[in-house]
Amino acid sequence: MMNFNHEKIPRFMPSVSYTDPVMYVQGLNGFNDSRQKGSKPIALVAATDDDIAVLRDRFAIDITAVQAAFAARAVPGKT
Repeated sequence: MMNFNHEKIPRFMPSVSYTDPVMYVQGLNGFNDSRQKGSKPIALVAATDDDIAVLRDRFAIDITAVQAAFAARAVPGKT
């Protein structure tokens, strides 16, 4: 799925789309196609309590588990 034009997925498999303002979660990092080379950097800010509640309630994402997973994969000397 990650190496496929995401907008075309509903053409080939069943999908559900929520039309509320909070429709999806996009991960940004330096090793996938979320940010193509030459694109403008995005200013990232820490999640607020409201953001954390939306991630938990809407997407079943546990921010503590995500932070722990990334901390476990941290490379010394890199941020």
